[in-house]
Amino acid sequence: MKFQTAVNKLKKMAKGKHCAIQYELCIHHNGKEVAECCLYIDGTKWYSAKTWHKAFHLLENPPVEPDDDEAPEGDNEIQV
Repeated sequence: MKFQTAVNKLKKMAKGKHCAIQYELCIHHNGKEVAECCLYIDGTKWYSAKTWHKAFHLLENPPVEPDDDEAPEGDNEIQV
């Protein structure tokens, strides 16, 4: 997906909300290139992936994150 196509898609998804898009390309000393495609819409988190397709998938289907207030399973007993 071209950058301008990603911009247009993000604007459409944002429906007038503040949004941001970033493309980062790191070129290592050995010539290896690593791309990062980053997307944000106000009220969400930043999502990034190696391709625009994957970044949009994360934005549209955010991963479920555990609640920080919940104790991990198996740690319900207090050890003395």
